[in-house]
Amino acid sequence: WYTDYPTDPTRDDYRGPVSGSSKIQRGGPYSYSYASLYVGERASESTTSSGAYLGIRLARSFDETPPKITQIGSSFNGIYKTWDNITIDVTFDESVYIQSGAPNLSLNSGGSATYSSGSGTKKLSFNYMVKSGENTSDLNVTSVNLSNSTIKDGFGNNADLSLPSAGNNLADLNNIAIDTTGPE
Repeated sequence: WYTDYPTDPTRDDYRGPVSGSSKIQRGGPYSYSYASLYVGERASESTTSSGAYLGIRLARSFDETPPKITQIGSSFNGIYKTWDNITIDVTFDESVYIQSGAPNLSLNSGGSATYSSGSGTKKLSFNYMVKSGENTSDLNVTSVNLSNSTIKDGFGNNADLSLPSAGNNLADLNNIAIDTTGPE
């Protein structure tokens, strides 16, 4: 029931009247402008009122756009041998979350990089340990694989795992050679 709030500042548990002649509206009904749609909005209506001035309108924003890979790069450059470790970072256009399992990257050296960190951020880090027989003059990512995991944004949209546009993949941004044929 509607009534004015008491003026006693020591009261923090005001419950309101148990009966009255006017109904209370909180949060603004769906017919109000957006400026009145907040929890603190209060108004009164007669007990016989009905229609567009009663009730509350709630709105929620939905994002149906999947997160997309914008860049794949590394802070590493140079020539790497068997058992060397290289971190590869996959950057998305929004924060992503890994759920169950661990995704991996297929590489043109014949190896793969396994997920190591970054869930809840825009950048996922993967670790590549060079193994014997893996060779390439310019290391590049050939695919992003889920491997029984999911990569989603905060709205639950599955990530688009297409490789980034030309100029934004590992071989475009870094100079990483893998040579396991020479002396260790």
